[in-house]
Amino acid sequence: MRVIAAEPNNRYNFNTSETYGELVYLSNEPVNPFESIDTIRIFAIKLDEIKFNPDEDFICLTGKTITVAILFGVASVKYNKFKTLMFDARVSAYRERTILIKGNS
Repeated sequence: MRVIAAEPNNRYNFNTSETYGELVYLSNEPVNPFESIDTIRIFAIKLDEIKFNPDEDFICLTGKTITVAILFGVASVKYNKFKTLMFDARVSAYRERTILIKGNS
């Protein structure tokens, strides 16, 4: 199992996500959210390159809002179902959620 994050970010602590698996970044440096077409392409290609497994791997929904939204959108188009980790500040831990996309082929 792996935890997939969009990009490294010093503002967010991903440490507790590692209890769900190895942390893997889709980009090793911050992406420009204003270049959304490039970001979409980068994320889609990288998910294929790392052989993302939606049944085992998690997409970590922590980071810059627009970047996380782009990653969520890419995953929603590519997969009918995938697992996410969302940070719950009340308990300072990630919570697992499964996303089911109706209508994907």
